[in-house]
Amino acid sequence: MPCWVLLLVGLGLLLLLQKWALLRLGSSLPGPWAFPLLGNAQMVGQVAVRVCGSAVIFLVFTELRDRFGATYRLWLGPQLWVFLHTAEETREALHDPTLRKDQDLPPAGAAHR
Repeated sequence: MPCWVLLLVGLGLLLLLQKWALLRLGSSLPGPWAFPLLGNAQMVGQVAVRVCGSAVIFLVFTELRDRFGATYRLWLGPQLWVFLHTAEETREALHDPTLRKDQDLPPAGAAHR
C-alpha cells in the first residue's frame, strides 16, 4: 500500500478523534442528514438559489424549524450550528455554564490591548 494512502487514513482518523465529542453532540440533536465535510451548506445553498436571493434564506430556516422542531442542528462545513427558536431555550443556553468558553474570554475588568 502506498505511503500516501496510509498518511491520508491516519490524518482522517486523527481528525475523527479530535471531533468525536462534537460529532456525538450533533448526532443527538434533530436535523437534516449532512454530507461528510460539506455538511448542509450545499442544501442551504440550493434552496437559496432556487428561491432567487439571500433575503429569503430565512425561509430555509423556517422550513427546517417546521420539520425538525424549535431546536435543530445544521452542519455548515465542519462546524456544528445549533438553532434555538424560543426565548426560553436561548436563555437556558446562555446561562448554562457547560456551554460557555470561559477560557476564550478575558477576565472581568481586564483591559484589551
